[in-house]
Amino acid sequence: MNPYETIRILKGIGEKKEALFHKLKIFNMEDLLLFFPRDYEERVYVEDLSKAQPGTKVVVQGMILGPASQRKVRSKLSITTFECQGETQRFRVTFFNTPFIKNALKPHVTYYFHGKFRWGYGTYNLENPEYVDKAEDLLEQRFAAIYPLTRGLYQRDLRKAVESALEMADFIEDLLPDELRQQHGLWSRQEAIRAIHRPDSMETLLQGRRRLVVDELLEVLAGFARMKSNNTTDIPVVWDEETEVKMKALENSLPFSLTEGQQSVLSDIQQDARTGIRINRLVQGDVGSGKTVVAALAQYLFHLQGYQSVLMAPTELLAVQHEKTLKGFLKDFGVRVVLVKGGMNKKQKDNVYEQIRNHEAHVVVGTHALIQPDLTFARLGLVITDEQHRFGVEQRKRLTEKGSRPHSLVMSATPIPRTMAHVLYGDLDVSQIETMPQGRRPIQTHVVGNHRLKKVFAFIQKEAAKGRQIFVVSPEIEQGEEEGFAAEEIYEKMRKGLFRDLQTGLVHGRMKRDDKESIMKKFADGEIDVLFSTTVVEVGIDVPNATVILVLNAERFGLATLHQLRGRVGRGDQESWCILATDTENEKTMERLQVLTESNDGFYISNKDFDLRGPGDYFGFKQHGLPNFSLTDLKKDQEEVETAKTLLEQLQQWPDQKPMEKLLETFQSKLDFLD
Repeated sequence: MNPYETIRILKGIGEKKEALFHKLKIFNMEDLLLFFPRDYEERVYVEDLSKAQPGTKVVVQGMILGPASQRKVRSKLSITTFECQGETQRFRVTFFNTPFIKNALKPHVTYYFHGKFRWGYGTYNLENPEYVDKAEDLLEQRFAAIYPLTRGLYQRDLRKAVESALEMADFIEDLLPDELRQQHGLWSRQEAIRAIHRPDSMETLLQGRRRLVVDELLEVLAGFARMKSNNTTDIPVVWDEETEVKMKALENSLPFSLTEGQQSVLSDIQQDARTGIRINRLVQGDVGSGKTVVAALAQYLFHLQGYQSVLMAPTELLAVQHEKTLKGFLKDFGVRVVLVKGGMNKKQKDNVYEQIRNHEAHVVVGTHALIQPDLTFARLGLVITDEQHRFGVEQRKRLTEKGSRPHSLVMSATPIPRTMAHVLYGDLDVSQIETMPQGRRPIQTHVVGNHRLKKVFAFIQKEAAKGRQIFVVSPEIEQGEEEGFAAEEIYEKMRKGLFRDLQTGLVHGRMKRDDKESIMKKFADGEIDVLFSTTVVEVGIDVPNATVILVLNAERFGLATLHQLRGRVGRGDQESWCILATDTENEKTMERLQVLTESNDGFYISNKDFDLRGPGDYFGFKQHGLPNFSLTDLKKDQEEVETAKTLLEQLQQWPDQKPMEKLLETFQSKLDFLD
């Protein structure tokens, strides 16, 4: 059978149900079998409910004793109840908002129910259970797959469709030669797919998963290996004695000494230039580690070669900050820095575009506005992307295509472990700035309950009285369904109350660009004491006078975001504080927040975030323009990563190159899909 055969060939899938499958991105037979379960439930048959643990799911036999009783509690809640006789005791079966069930279950007929049960009102009760009239229909599969769903589709729909597809699974192609597969103790792909959907034991499930994880990793590693092998460039970089002297002059002009980490990254870039390859490097550095200085030195290197460079930032605030910083470093060395941003009038836009087109502008800074088709460069030699995970594949590609295979640096202040970086950014060489500039004080971080906020606000007033500035960050702009501190609400309350004698401001993502810039500029200029905001201040604002950041409902933020927010303070020489306010009683959430009190090291924090949340949640693969991993957990699957690396080396040397070609084809198709 053709793997791209539509799922309409399966019994029970008509036009309406097919549309629901499409919402899950299931269009054909291959999509269906590669739509993996999110979890499994073990089905256990019990005769006596008194011997089972309340709150757990069980399979139990029961005969319906009579007609159902049905009542409507309120407009959107109806309850249907059946009394049943089990093997050892009576119990009750309750269904919510399914009135049709009243006629589906027949009196004096025995059914097998699977559901969570509890004890209450003097009887055992099963709520919304599955039901069949043959025990084997429930118990044949001990570990039942639980799939992600969309409204209108049920587990039985997915299970039935997958079961039918597995019966025709002869179309599943195995790319791995049998010799290599057996050498690494891997199951066939067909066996693995069957095991992941219908495991008969935990061992079966783990073996099936292992093979499919290796396949996922192989696709990505093969794709990145091909991208890296094409790392040629038409832009030579000469690092001679004259270049060395001029680069040293810029370095000596800086108002500080470069850290060991910055020197190391520059050494990596210098080595790339001398080998004549296309520079294609990820620069990871913690908040405040000095990545912009490295960018400035790299841009000056390309200026000396007669080339322009461009730096793309994810927000206008950050782009403006970069323009100001780069001008400060480069203005005395004949380098003209210009800013491209949205909202420029036609005269401003034409003027800047002409400077770039005529090579009067040497360094160009901007946001997504840089990828406009009418913006052309005279000689683009270096592309730098800041916080690159915020850009998609297509955006980066369109910027790079404005030059003839220009060199590339990508910068990230959300560091990830080096081993994971090699998988997630396999086409890039990796450099890390692991040392912070001298004089940066550690930021004191405290997790406090909301009942202590009065004391926190009093502390903020004391800091403001000293002339310091404060951030107050909320998770949302206005009050939503979930109770908490909304930025607009807390701003209005505080500016009229405790902070009425202070200068306050509010900034969030829904504001007009000019209004947002005006507020941020006032804060940067010291005209605002307390700035209320959402996470729009996560990047792009450098206020050395800010000493306190209070994050409300801190439990709603990831560790990476909280660490970035914390980096908004402590940028001067004063003692600084980050206060995380929460009323959560969840132990895991508190454990996660306490990580920030243990360390100011972004690499340590990212490792802990991987441990606690897993890379899928933490990393946001699609935002990085990478194929999404369905099964792989980079923190837990290190053995599979090594297996995939070894297999890739073997396949690259294998006489038959069809497996490699197919891997590359699959990788490219997924990138195209994301674009």
